[in-house]
Formats: sequence, C-alpha cells, structure tokens
Amino acid sequence: MDEETQSLLPASSEERSAKTVAPEPSSPTTSAGSQLSFDPKIIQSRVQIENSLKEPGVRQRSETNEIHSQTWRDQSQLFRSDHSISDFQAFMHLIKGNVGTGILGLPKAVSQAGIVLGPVFLALMALMSTVCMTLLVTCSHELSKRAGVAALDYAGVAEESARQYSRKLAVISRRAVNVFLLITQLGFCCVYFLFIADNVVQILEACGVVFPFNDTKAAQAILPIIMIPMIICSYIRNLDSLAVFSTIANVASLLGLAVIYYYMLSNHHTSEKLHLVADPAGWPLFFGTAVYAFEGIGVVLPLENKMKNPTHFKGVLVVGMLVVASLYLTMGALGYWSFGTTVLGSITLNLPCNKNSDWIYSLVKLFYAGAIFLSYLLQFYVPANIIEMAFGWTRVGQREWSRGACVRSYVLRTFLVMVTCALAIGIPKLALFISLVGSVSSSALALIFPPILYYLTFRNKRRPSSTAKCQILIFFLLGAISVVGILGFGFGTYASLKGIIDGSNSTSSGAHCHSPQHAQTSFL
Repeated sequence: MDEETQSLLPASSEERSAKTVAPEPSSPTTSAGSQLSFDPKIIQSRVQIENSLKEPGVRQRSETNEIHSQTWRDQSQLFRSDHSISDFQAFMHLIKGNVGTGILGLPKAVSQAGIVLGPVFLALMALMSTVCMTLLVTCSHELSKRAGVAALDYAGVAEESARQYSRKLAVISRRAVNVFLLITQLGFCCVYFLFIADNVVQILEACGVVFPFNDTKAAQAILPIIMIPMIICSYIRNLDSLAVFSTIANVASLLGLAVIYYYMLSNHHTSEKLHLVADPAGWPLFFGTAVYAFEGIGVVLPLENKMKNPTHFKGVLVVGMLVVASLYLTMGALGYWSFGTTVLGSITLNLPCNKNSDWIYSLVKLFYAGAIFLSYLLQFYVPANIIEMAFGWTRVGQREWSRGACVRSYVLRTFLVMVTCALAIGIPKLALFISLVGSVSSSALALIFPPILYYLTFRNKRRPSSTAKCQILIFFLLGAISVVGILGFGFGTYASLKGIIDGSNSTSSGAHCHSPQHAQTSFL
C-alpha cells in the first residue's frame, strides 16, 4: 500500500500511544494530525477507504484503468515525459491526433455529397464531434470524483457511468468500448496498407515500371512484400523506440500537405459541372469517410489529464477543432473543385505521376507512403498491447519479458499484421474501406457513445428546478446526435459493404496515374 493511502487509514493503538506519550508541540502538523485521528467522522471515512481497497473488484478495476490509460498515453505520445504540457502543446497534439490519413479522403467524400452540401455536412460533423469530445471530458471529471480516482480513460468512463445501474452493465460497457477501439485501430492499419500500396504503385509507374495487370491487381501483388518489413517492425515493444519514427512521420505529412494544397490552388480547376447537391445514395459513404477523419477522440482524455492547467482544455479543444475543421473544409472542397468526379480515395493518387511530371509529386507520395508506414507501427502498438495485457503476457511499464511471453507476443503480432494485410488484399478499394471503418467503429466512438455516457452519468443528478427544463432540452439534443450516429452506422455500413461486394468502379480506389494534361482532358 502506498504512503498516501496509508496516511488516510486510522493510526494503530501503538502509534496513538506514541503520539500521546511523546508529543511534539513544536510541530503544528503533528498536533493537527493527532486531533484528526480521533475525529469519529474521519475514522469512519478512513475505515471505508480501507475496506474498499480490500475488495478485489475495486483493485482489479484500478489495475485495468491503469492498463488502458497507459495504452492510450503511449499511443498519443503525450506521457513520455514527467512534465506537464502547456496549452500550446496540447493544441498541437490535438491537431496531430485528428489530422491523419482521413483528411486525404475528404475530397472523395465531398464528391459524394456535393460542393455545397459536402462542406455543410463537414461543418456539422465537426460541431457534433467537438460537442461529444466535451461531453466525454465532462463525464470523466464527474465520474473521477465519484470513483475517487485521479482520472479515467474512455473505457473507464463507460464502466463508471453504468456502474450505478448494474455491475454487469458496467462490465459490458467497458468491453464494448474496448472492442470498438480495437476495431478502429486495426481498421486504421488495414487502410494504411492500402494507402501505401496504391501510392507505391504510382511511384513505380512514374519510374517507368510497367505492370502486366491493372493498378488494383498491382497493389494487391505489392501488399505481401510490404507486409514483411511491417511484421519485423511490429516486434518493437518499447514505444520510446518509435518516438523518432513519429517525428519523421509528422514532418513528412506536413510537407506533403503543403505540396497538395499548392497543387490544388495552382492547378486549373475542372471544367466539369460540379454537383451542388449530389445523389443521396452517396451520402452514407460521405458520412463514413467524414467520421473516419475525426479520429482524435481517443487522445482527448490523455491530453486533458496531462495539461498544466486542465481547466483551459475546453478552450483549447474549441480552438483546435476550429483549425481542424478549417483544414478539412478546404481540403474537401478544393480537392473536389480541382478534380471533379475523377477524384480518388486519397487525394495523393490524383497528383501527377508520369515520367514527364514534376519529381516533387512523386516525392510527396514517397514521403506520405513512408509516413503512413511509420504511423502503422504507432497505431498497431495499441491493439497489440491491449490484447497482450488481456492475456496477462505483459504489464504496464514492464521492460523485461520471459522467453515464453516474447514468443507468444511475436506470434500474436505476426498474426495481427497478416490479418490486416489479408483484409487489405481482400478489399482493395481505399475509399470504401475508409468509409467502412468510419461507419462501423468511428461513428460509435465519436458520436454514439458520448451522449449516452453523458445521460447515464447525469440522469439522476439533482438539479435546481430552474435548470431542469434546460437539462431535458440538452438530453434531447444529445439524443439527436446519437441518432445521427446510429443512422450513419447503419446506412454507412450497408452502403460500404454493398459497394465492396458489387465491386463498384465508381468507388474504386484504383491508383491510376494523373498528370495535369490527363486531368484536364478527362474533365472535358
């Protein structure tokens, strides 16, 4: 038992006798402590704390919270230092946690909603995502006080919010959140495989390589080759070793985004008549891709917990999400405005890639392919660690492992990489895969769960009659967000699976090369 907990427990009779026989009047702290020791209320509260710590359920729940908190701290790269982060650092981490590969698929998403309706939907999605992130932080504050812990992670919030109703429901809630977290992370890994393969195909074609089959088949043939270094790198168990990879990936992504914006702004926009409002049949696919892009809800609680001034987090969150929303709106609208209906699953695939095109565009694809390869290692670390801890093969902060645990870990990591690669080979359509991952898992984590958790947390909390009606209105609006998430989950999943099964050419992620001349003539 640690010193802080020990200090809360009632002193033994020997200790009290020692204090009585040998008082230290010169120490006001000791005197005050002695008086508090005989306060019946304090003694009763200390006994309750001691008894609660003896319950195996409480101890196991505390250990489980530590495991998942550590896992998400590792993923977000925020807790490698013992020093708290400033508001500006939290702001930068928030943007980095949201702006990933999802932004590159937004031009395709806008093409499925329309040049007017797409940005409007994106703005609404940003608003709902920000509200849900705020709800999650609010629930964490309230439930941490009730549970008597310093902080809770996403799964911990789900468990504690349901505990007041049923212990069984609390266990189910935690497991549900963890399952969706695992699906999300492994889904990201599958998307990363496809992204790397499609861009590598274009780079090789720009170098003069001619494939005897179409680009989709070429990407499928390259995926097993990419899998080999992925498996080797997945054996890295210490996230500190991946820190330099994370920095390189961030710099490469930033340079790539700058070149993409330059190309879209300098390139002549399509002469094709753009749809102001696209066919509603494409809206579910838009939803899946858009909600996939808002992937930062997993880093919200670790960020808030690590800040020097946690009370500033909501302001940082609003400003940060405004910047993210601005990037998403401009990328989606400019991408569709530049390439029209020929826009592909990732905007990088629309950059020129023939022998006569500027080498900078092939370099951008190479940078992005390398950045996503390194990002795969960071995303893969989370589900691998969760599964290893669930089986008891490793513990939080463990630095040394037995030979048997290492072998089991290597087998598991090899299997997971092979599974994500096999799924990418089986579903070689980048746009549809992004929409599927977003519809199935991201919608639940970003839109469905937070309003429900907020309702469970504050439903029975007494409030003044003057605010009761306002609270009912809030619950109604939050319920509407969950309904939107549920509808998007259902229709988006159906539309994505239907497109995958039908093999629709219109939503294929084929990595066809584009040059300025090609793009201009194809729009006519």
